[in-house]
Amino acid sequence: MSTLPPPEDKLTSTLHAEDLSDGSVRIELITDQATGTEILEAVDQAAADRDCSKAEALTSLILDDVTTKATMMLYQADDEGVEEADNPVFHPVRGLLTPQAAAVLRKRVTRTISMRHAKTARTGAYETTVPIRAYLIGRDWICRWPGCNRKATHCDADHRINHDDGGPTTAANMAMLCRHHHNRKTDEEIHYLLDPHTGDVYWLFADGTYAVDEATGPLAPKQKRWVQTYRQRRKRRREYLSARAAAERFESYQEQMNAPPPEKPEEPEHHIPWMNPPPF
Repeated sequence: MSTLPPPEDKLTSTLHAEDLSDGSVRIELITDQATGTEILEAVDQAAADRDCSKAEALTSLILDDVTTKATMMLYQADDEGVEEADNPVFHPVRGLLTPQAAAVLRKRVTRTISMRHAKTARTGAYETTVPIRAYLIGRDWICRWPGCNRKATHCDADHRINHDDGGPTTAANMAMLCRHHHNRKTDEEIHYLLDPHTGDVYWLFADGTYAVDEATGPLAPKQKRWVQTYRQRRKRRREYLSARAAAERFESYQEQMNAPPPEKPEEPEHHIPWMNPPPF
């Protein structure tokens, strides 16, 4: 799903401004992954709170008397016997974090939730609990309507079997849908089946056709490769590079062995006068 990001050296944040020909100004900030992640979380939340663009939200946060409180979710493997610092951390937007960014953001954590328990947790209420919603976001990642890429963090938790009809509020009966597609499903324009083991959604259309949407979040069973520890990923990377170098050496050897032998230059003819005496 995601490869290990390159290690971060000590990065000095830089701010660059460029005057454009149309009178506008382009502003670019380069900073480390942890700081950038926190800034973007705040901007996303401010944009959602004010129902404005991210650019407008950032401007308001800097120039206006605007504050916001953003909740950041991080998904971390918890393999037994592995030091916490070596367990990979996944962010809903940034993806797999560098070890340096993970170490910084771990210190911001105020609540830890077991996704193993959240996967099977249920509540009698219509609204999901925080653990159930966190699991759904981690499994689905985006709106589950085929082709819709709206982030699950901005989606509704839909009951496949309606709550009023006895459908439980638990991950096995729920999928993340954006408001538009949630309304279409609620209006019974379309139905879906949810595989509780893989998280895949099978959409059934009125004309008898269907479509399959695979779960793409870090908690989806098919995407579990990211839970390899940082140490395991570095080892696999070294093994890959070593195998690739060996393959290149072998290919070079084969090319040399299969190459046709070089053509020998033709020896010049030597004319010896006495071997061809004149005819008299």
